[in-house]
Amino acid sequence: MSDDGPDEGEWAGVKHDFLYSGKSVEVIAEERGIAPTTLRRRIKSFGWVRVVPTKRTRRKWRGPGHAFTGPQGEELHRQRIIARLFKLLDRKLELLEARMAETERQGGERTAADSERDSRELAAILQTVTRLAAVDEKLNKGGKGSGPDTAKGMSDDADEFRRDLADRLARLRKGEDV
Repeated sequence: MSDDGPDEGEWAGVKHDFLYSGKSVEVIAEERGIAPTTLRRRIKSFGWVRVVPTKRTRRKWRGPGHAFTGPQGEELHRQRIIARLFKLLDRKLELLEARMAETERQGGERTAADSERDSRELAAILQTVTRLAAVDEKLNKGGKGSGPDTAKGMSDDADEFRRDLADRLARLRKGEDV
């Protein structure tokens, strides 16, 4: 094999392995010393189609220390929803800030309707953050399907989001006063 990868003769062997050995792309790539992505790219670009299907291999049991111990089921679902809500709130706040900055940049005066709409949006964001904080608090107290580590991490996220929201509101207020 050259520094650039396998030469054409070596690629012929790789192709033979892919078509007839039943080995997975990862196994072939490891045996031949190439990256699996390089092999997949070559397979796709040359249109190689297996003649022998991939053989299923049994995974070796690596002991109890390798088992998945993270959140599962309803707890994992709840964590993902809360994380998505925080991202959504962050995005809404960014859009609000951008709209206010654009109005200021253009030198235009904000109408009463604009101010009212922005106030309602901020109130809705704050109300949602409060509700999310309540959910986090419930998880901290050992609500259904929660663990102490999970709840602590979610509570830290909520606190960080609240601090960030307060900083942004302070910056917006300073911009309006000027």
